Amino acid sequence: MFFAVYVALVRFRALFGRGQTVVAPQTFIWKDSWFLLWHFFLWGSVRWVLAHFTTVTPLACNRSSELVSHHQRFNELAERDSTSRPMEERIMKPTRYRLAEDTAKELCLLYGCIAAMAPWQYGLPARLRARRRMRHASGVSLIVFIGACALSPPGSELFGRFILISLLSFLVAIAGWRADSSLCRMAYEVERLEQNKEGR
Repeated sequence: MFFAVYVALVRFRALFGRGQTVVAPQTFIWKDSWFLLWHFFLWGSVRWVLAHFTTVTPLACNRSSELVSHHQRFNELAERDSTSRPMEERIMKPTRYRLAEDTAKELCLLYGCIAAMAPWQYGLPARLRARRRMRHASGVSLIVFIGACALSPPGSELFGRFILISLLSFLVAIAGWRADSSLCRMAYEVERLEQNKEGR
């Protein structure tokens, strides 16, 4: 309850606060990088397939060499973070360990390269829209799943399949919401880094 009150106060201050919005530093775990790299791989794969049948939006710029450089550097730092942890933590938290500050910065620089090449897909406004869509999709699919469970007649094979499909839809939507939330935080951090760079 106290946390809910705190979140409400923060949002109220952001809504009615004066002056410019201050973007707070973000905290990242290894799974955030997993979401980014899988999302980028799937998006690139879909673009490659669609390019054989239709015209795809060309990349805004080519920063592939910079992207590979940041990716290699991030992998080195992430491996350093992982090996420096005790064995018990590696077993209990294989993907949820916190990234060091320099590792998280390298991850965000990697995201910045991707966002510069495809701002319509990885820019902050696009990520906010995607997160909102997945949040609504997860809410609707959860309501449909609960409704189907409540209204399902005993022994109905059709309703059983519908319940399974709605459950799988909910799981996919909630995973997408989690991934989009992670990408949004990276976009915010890239924005903060750029603001700090311009302020120097």
